[in-house]
Amino acid sequence: MSQPSKRARCQSAPRDVVDLRSDTVTRPCFAMGEAMANAVVGDDGFGDDPTLAELERRIAEMVGKDTAMFVPSGTMSNQMAIRLQTQPGDLVLCHLKSHIMCHEYGGAAANSGVTLSGFDCEDPMPEMATVEKALALADNGRDSPLGLVCLENTHNDCGGVALDQQRVLQLADLLQAHNVPMHLDGARLFNAAVATGLSPAELAEPFATVNICLSKGLGAPVGSLLCMPQHFRQRARRIRRYLGGMMRQTGVLAAAALHALDAHLPDLVEDHRRAHWLAERLQTCPHVTVIPPQSNLVWFRLEPGHWLLESQKADQFVANLQEQGVWITGDGQLFRAVTHRDISDEQIDTAWHQLRAHLVRD
Repeated sequence: MSQPSKRARCQSAPRDVVDLRSDTVTRPCFAMGEAMANAVVGDDGFGDDPTLAELERRIAEMVGKDTAMFVPSGTMSNQMAIRLQTQPGDLVLCHLKSHIMCHEYGGAAANSGVTLSGFDCEDPMPEMATVEKALALADNGRDSPLGLVCLENTHNDCGGVALDQQRVLQLADLLQAHNVPMHLDGARLFNAAVATGLSPAELAEPFATVNICLSKGLGAPVGSLLCMPQHFRQRARRIRRYLGGMMRQTGVLAAAALHALDAHLPDLVEDHRRAHWLAERLQTCPHVTVIPPQSNLVWFRLEPGHWLLESQKADQFVANLQEQGVWITGDGQLFRAVTHRDISDEQIDTAWHQLRAHLVRD
């Protein structure tokens, strides 16, 4: 590999562990800790935390929306977006493998009284015919009104791929004709910008609301922001309050995020480079299929004929790797490794050697 970058890193696991479970495992570096310690804070319950106000202004500008609101998690941000734009009884269309569908514990039904309808396809975008059918059924009174369409960029469970922006724009045109808004779960939107060469604002433009996560590739410890039109802000503050998301001296966390925007955002390209390097080597393993990475997520699958499947040892693969100091996630056949700012070239090289030792039977 090329020479390691000289960016400052912090260890999110013991020194002898290569933690590729997620980009959420990063920890604040010393400079970020200093920024947090020196933050000028107020009380966000009264709306007077200046550091938080600066973060919200800056993120809104980057994403091209009127305003942004800090919340503790991306899940809360997504749930607020649904609540803001739907009525009880509405249908919300999203991918069957989306975070909103799979990882938010039925929050859309509990918080907003809506029904999630999942479209199932290999890529993260719905077929136009699927959306047209939902619109037609609603117009004919045979199904619930289509209140919102939610997309995810990059889409985690579809392989960390970025959305095809031309298809997004086509979908937006169709939905706009029926007055149906779109929400973007852009937890990794900055990764999508690196992958596509488009700015976050360009990627976000067709969407009424956008969720931005701070604690993944950016490496901040806590928080997401819901970006939205200004007329949503007052109601969004009320929704955030009853969901339990209003905090006080939030500027401490905002300072970490502002540091990340200045110092960490340019390094996302390095995470992508390392992911591509690892994927290229995994592709050399017999009976292993790698989803070509577009970002920092490397998904790979054991295919029939792989010795781990033949010997019924695939379920032990993750645990055996962990014993050797390489941490990934997976379910016995499909696995994920995620590069992030706390991972160096040397650690990726170590991970590859351990992966090969466990995947290839010489």
